[in-house]
Amino acid sequence: MDEEFRQSNPQGEFLRIPPSKHQHPRSGRALDGVRKPLSKPHSVLIDLGPYLSAQRVIFLQDGVTKDQALRTLAVTTANDPSVTEKDAFIQAIFEREEVSSTGVGGGIAVPHAKLPFNLDFVMTIGICPGGINFQAKDNEPVNILVMIAAPESERTTYLRVLATVAALLKDRELVERLRAARSGTEAIDCLSVG
Repeated sequence: MDEEFRQSNPQGEFLRIPPSKHQHPRSGRALDGVRKPLSKPHSVLIDLGPYLSAQRVIFLQDGVTKDQALRTLAVTTANDPSVTEKDAFIQAIFEREEVSSTGVGGGIAVPHAKLPFNLDFVMTIGICPGGINFQAKDNEPVNILVMIAAPESERTTYLRVLATVAALLKDRELVERLRAARSGTEAIDCLSVG
């Protein structure tokens, strides 16, 4: 399991900031209502909603291979305008996977890449009820993939995104709802906090 992915927040507490007219400096996405952690030093969870899209939820066929699943999710992620170098992102995902499997156990994989040309965070969800042989840490098939594209310059937010994903996917009931999702909207609702 990645060291970055292991850093999670046991409290799971959030504070909603009143809406403002601020925008992300590079992507231009509105920062209204962004969730920031409470002042406790270990409270790092954030709302993943701004990085998720129902159009980036992929329902994978049973029997799909690890490489096919990674490529499908990577291409979908790379098609977002925030990923400005598509081929480099796809290559980075596969290179990261060669270092060690991002299958973290419990039927979950979190393939991710930080690159200097990513303008904002982009997440793509893959759901495969039949499971994928992913060479996960526990050698169990992977049913849920959460792919993350991140700007290299946003290390703190990157760690918070990974911590939030880790904390959410520790909830077995949430994972079962995610596995059972039949639409992109249902899947996104499982991962959106608030």
